[in-house]
Order: sequence, then structure tokens, then C-alpha cells
Amino acid sequence: AISLNNNRISQISTTALTGTVFYLDLANNMLTNLNPAVFSRINSTLQTLDLLNNRIAMLDGESFANLRNVQTLNLNGNAMFSITGNTFQPLANLNFLGLWNCALNSLNVEWFNGLSNLRILYLGSNGLTELPANVFNPLTSLAELHIYNNRIVQLRRDAFGASLPSITTIYAPANSFNVIDPEVVTAASSLNYLY
Repeated sequence: AISLNNNRISQISTTALTGTVFYLDLANNMLTNLNPAVFSRINSTLQTLDLLNNRIAMLDGESFANLRNVQTLNLNGNAMFSITGNTFQPLANLNFLGLWNCALNSLNVEWFNGLSNLRILYLGSNGLTELPANVFNPLTSLAELHIYNNRIVQLRRDAFGASLPSITTIYAPANSFNVIDPEVVTAASSLNYLY
């Protein structure tokens, strides 16, 4: 494990990280972008990447290139003003994705393509007003969805698609719901908690 949290790191050399690194904690720094070359020497072993509370504003398809073994990715507290559709696709073994408090106003239906192993998704404390049709469809292992403290008006079955049977928890307080589709409950055969 390498913990470099709570510093003022704004850049990392492409030769700084080597060896067998399972856990990399870069939380509470001043990183503004992600250069995939930084992870190139540890990409076969890295399982947890914590980028909490940095200044990352843009992610694209190259940001996580070759990080196929990462299971936990924490991006909470970064203002994500630009995320391209295929950004998370290289992360085929991802189990946990944290995107709360990231100034997200909308969700791209392509973001979650290829993430069939994702079990926990945090999207709380953003500016979301809707969940687009089929946005969670690729997440066929999704167990926990945290969408609290947004401005979501409708909770509809069509947002979930193939993910609905695996969901055990939908945590959604502090929204603006005026419609909750009854099929969200009836078709979610594993649902234990709807907050």
C-alpha cells in the first residue's frame, strides 16, 4: 500500500510508482488530471485507487487505460465537468465506484458500459434531476445504488434495465420525487431497502 494523502501533490512523475502496489491513496491532494502513464508500472497489481477530494475536472477513455484489476475507485469530491462516454470501460473488474459530490448534473448512458462486476455505486450529493432510460442496464451485479441528496424527480424502472434483479439497496433520501414507479419495487426481486 502507498498512502500519499493529505499533501499538496499536483503532479506525479511517470516513473514514481513501481513494483507491486495493491492500494494507492492519493486523497486530498491537488491533482487536476490523470495521466495513464503514471500507473503503467503498477497497472497489473493495482486494486484500489483513492482520488478523493482532488481537483480532477476531466476524464476520458485513456484516464484508466489498462487498469483492468482495479476493484475500488473513489473519485468523490472532484468536480467532474467532463467525462466522456467510455471513461470507465477499461475497469472491467470494478466493484465500487464513488462519484458523490462531483458536480454531476446528468448521467451519460455510456458511462457504465462494461462494468458488469460493479456492486456499489455512489452518485449522491450531485445536481442530478433525472435517471436516463437504461443508464444502469449494464450493471448486472449492482447491489447498492446511492443517489441521495440530488434533485431527482422520478424513480422509474426503465433507468435500471437488467440491473434491477440484483439490487438490494436504493438509498435516495433528499431528492424531489413526485413519481416512484411501482415496478421498481415489484421487479426488484432482491430489494431489501428502499430509502
